[in-house]
Amino acid sequence: MNEQPIVWRVDDVSAEAMFSWVEALRDVNPIHVDPQAASALGYGPRTVNPGPTNLAYVLTMLMAAAPGEYPARIEARFLGNVLSGDSLEVTCDRADDGIFRARLKIAGDGEIVLDAKVTMEPIEE
Repeated sequence: MNEQPIVWRVDDVSAEAMFSWVEALRDVNPIHVDPQAASALGYGPRTVNPGPTNLAYVLTMLMAAAPGEYPARIEARFLGNVLSGDSLEVTCDRADDGIFRARLKIAGDGEIVLDAKVTMEPIEE
C-alpha cells in the first residue's frame, strides 16, 4: 500500500445539489428533497444525500488520483447516511495489486459511510 493515503474533501453537501442529483437519478424518495420527510424518519431537519451521489464523490476522487484510468470494477458497501450540510473526506490507498481501497467519512466524527474497493484500468485510446 502507499504510505501516504490520498485525501479529498467535500466541504459542504448542499441540499440544492441534491435536487439535481435526484432528477438525474430519477429518485423519487422524498427524504432527499423534503426536510419534513427526512425528519419524520429520524434524520432531523436535514435532507439525505442519495447513495449513488456518495459513490460519485469516491469515483471522482479516484479518477483525479489515477489520470488515464477508469473504474472497471466497483465493490461498495453503503454503511451510513450523508446529510445536507455535512462535510466529507474521501481517503484511499492503492494496494500492490492496483486495487484502490476507498472510504467516505463524515469529517469531524470520522463515521465511515461508504467503503469501496475499486479496480482502475487504463483508458484505451
